[in-house]
Amino acid sequence: WCDVVDLRGAQPMALFTSDYYANTPAITRCSIANGQAIYFGTLPTNLSRWIGQLCVQRGLLILPELPEGVEVVSRNGSTGRYSICLNHSDHGVSIMLPHLAAEPIDLPAFGVQFVTQPSLIGKI
Repeated sequence: WCDVVDLRGAQPMALFTSDYYANTPAITRCSIANGQAIYFGTLPTNLSRWIGQLCVQRGLLILPELPEGVEVVSRNGSTGRYSICLNHSDHGVSIMLPHLAAEPIDLPAFGVQFVTQPSLIGKI
């Protein structure tokens, strides 16, 4: 499904890229009082990544329970999110972080893995 969206003061965050909807807003943001409303005019295939990125932009990072000794630290930069996965334990682990990576992240004993995720703003 896709909605035809009239911005009426909202800002487009992403545009459709094909078919009848090409170059029309797919996801919008509207500032209201001290907050914002985000509207999804479709169900993007990468919805969990969008929600994850929106949470991070607001200072929230939703992570699944991590194994003991594993730490994940994320920061936003001008071109995306940068995360550092640290394994402080003496054995290797594999972790799933769907908002950061599509594949499992393998951390050797006392290992570090850097994960970069480009900004999704403006892409759908």
